[in-house]
Amino acid sequence: MDVRKSSATKKLNVSPEVIRNAVDGLVHLLVESCRNKLDEQDFQDSVLALGFSEQQQQTLSTFYHSKKEEIQSALLRPTLDIPHYQDLDWRVDIQLASRALHHQVTPLVTMKLSLDNGQCVPLQTDPNNLLHMTQVLEQALQEAKGQHTRRIQRTFK
Repeated sequence: MDVRKSSATKKLNVSPEVIRNAVDGLVHLLVESCRNKLDEQDFQDSVLALGFSEQQQQTLSTFYHSKKEEIQSALLRPTLDIPHYQDLDWRVDIQLASRALHHQVTPLVTMKLSLDNGQCVPLQTDPNNLLHMTQVLEQALQEAKGQHTRRIQRTFK
């Protein structure tokens, strides 16, 4: 999608933010139209009221008509039932030496992640990878708190 966005920004000579907002707006229009079960005429009237030209209205109407069933079925589908975190047990194992290497220090972090569906996931990593995973998860958490993510969540509620 990013390649298409950058191609569109070059062709239209606009910023990526403008493209993102346009796509978000069109997705919102289509989702809300399907959510409210607009027929063909009501959709066309709504598009014209939003200031689209006659040709743009015709194109959007054709697209809406072709994707209406698919969008409505996606809206009716239950949300993903993804297992959630319940508990985390961890320990640090350190090998101080071996027969071959007398002054070797090899730390390992062993974890058992318990999920709410009863599944337990064992994990084992070194401290450097654990630090990297922590940074990536914190970055994902910050993105999840962002305005773009909240807009997407509101669309699918």
